[in-house]
Amino acid sequence: MLTRIGVGAWIMAATIVVFKGITKLMEKDMFWTDFTLSTLFGDFTERIIDAFPAGWFQRNVDILMYDIEIYILLIGLGIVLFIIGAFKKV
Repeated sequence: MLTRIGVGAWIMAATIVVFKGITKLMEKDMFWTDFTLSTLFGDFTERIIDAFPAGWFQRNVDILMYDIEIYILLIGLGIVLFIIGAFKKV
Protein backbone atom coordinates (compact mmCIF):
# COMPACT_ATOMS: atom_id res chain seq x y z
CA MET A 1 0.00 0.00 0.00
CA LEU A 2 2.81 2.41 0.87
CA THR A 3 4.46 1.63 -2.45
CA ARG A 4 1.32 2.73 -4.30
CA ILE A 5 1.13 5.93 -2.28
CA GLY A 6 4.80 6.59 -3.11
CA VAL A 7 4.16 6.09 -6.81
CA GLY A 8 1.13 8.37 -6.50
CA ALA A 9 3.34 11.07 -4.99
CA TRP A 10 5.71 10.69 -7.97
CA ILE A 11 2.78 11.03 -10.38
CA MET A 12 1.59 14.19 -8.63
CA ALA A 13 5.13 15.61 -8.75
CA ALA A 14 5.38 14.81 -12.47
CA THR A 15 2.03 16.52 -13.08
CA ILE A 16 3.21 19.66 -11.31
CA VAL A 17 6.47 19.64 -13.30
CA VAL A 18 4.52 19.27 -16.57
CA PHE A 19 2.24 22.20 -15.72
CA LYS A 20 5.26 24.23 -14.64
CA GLY A 21 6.93 23.49 -18.00
CA ILE A 22 3.79 24.45 -19.94
CA THR A 23 3.50 27.78 -18.14
CA LYS A 24 7.20 28.44 -18.73
CA LEU A 25 6.78 27.75 -22.47
CA MET A 26 3.77 30.07 -22.60
CA GLU A 27 5.78 32.71 -20.70
CA LYS A 28 2.97 33.18 -18.20
CA ASP A 29 3.39 33.73 -14.48
CA MET A 30 1.05 31.27 -12.79
CA PHE A 31 1.12 29.81 -9.29
CA TRP A 32 2.74 26.63 -10.67
CA THR A 33 6.01 28.50 -11.18
CA ASP A 34 6.76 28.78 -7.45
CA PHE A 35 4.35 26.32 -5.84
CA THR A 36 5.52 25.82 -2.24
CA LEU A 37 3.76 24.71 0.93
CA SER A 38 3.22 28.37 1.84
CA THR A 39 1.25 28.76 -1.38
CA LEU A 40 -0.88 25.79 -0.35
CA PHE A 41 -1.45 26.83 3.29
CA GLY A 42 -1.64 30.60 2.74
CA ASP A 43 -1.87 32.75 5.87
CA PHE A 44 -1.92 29.67 8.10
CA THR A 45 1.79 29.12 7.33
CA GLU A 46 3.03 31.59 9.95
CA ARG A 47 0.97 29.93 12.67
CA ILE A 48 2.41 26.55 11.71
CA ILE A 49 5.97 27.89 11.94
CA ASP A 50 5.31 29.71 15.24
CA ALA A 51 3.88 26.52 16.77
CA PHE A 52 7.38 25.04 17.04
CA PRO A 53 9.24 26.32 20.12
CA ALA A 54 12.87 25.76 19.14
CA GLY A 55 14.51 28.42 16.97
CA TRP A 56 16.58 25.98 14.89
CA PHE A 57 13.47 23.90 14.20
CA GLN A 58 11.53 27.04 13.20
CA ARG A 59 14.27 27.91 10.68
CA ASN A 60 14.12 24.42 9.19
CA VAL A 61 10.33 24.50 8.94
CA ASP A 62 10.60 27.99 7.43
CA ILE A 63 12.89 26.62 4.70
CA LEU A 64 10.51 23.70 4.17
CA MET A 65 7.49 26.00 3.85
CA TYR A 66 8.89 28.89 1.81
CA ASP A 67 11.92 27.73 -0.17
CA ILE A 68 11.51 24.10 -1.24
CA GLU A 69 9.02 23.62 -4.05
CA ILE A 70 6.26 21.10 -3.50
CA TYR A 71 7.24 18.79 -6.36
CA ILE A 72 10.63 18.23 -4.69
CA LEU A 73 8.85 17.36 -1.44
CA LEU A 74 6.57 14.95 -3.30
CA ILE A 75 9.52 13.24 -4.97
CA GLY A 76 11.24 12.84 -1.60
CA LEU A 77 8.06 11.59 0.06
CA GLY A 78 7.55 9.14 -2.80
CA ILE A 79 11.07 7.77 -2.40
CA VAL A 80 10.67 7.29 1.35
CA LEU A 81 7.26 5.63 1.04
CA PHE A 82 8.40 3.44 -1.85
CA ILE A 83 11.41 2.19 0.12
CA ILE A 84 9.35 1.55 3.26
CA GLY A 85 6.69 -0.25 1.22
CA ALA A 86 9.28 -2.36 -0.61
CA PHE A 87 10.81 -3.71 2.60
CA LYS A 88 7.66 -4.01 4.70
CA LYS A 89 6.40 -7.53 5.16
CA VAL A 90 2.82 -8.14 4.12
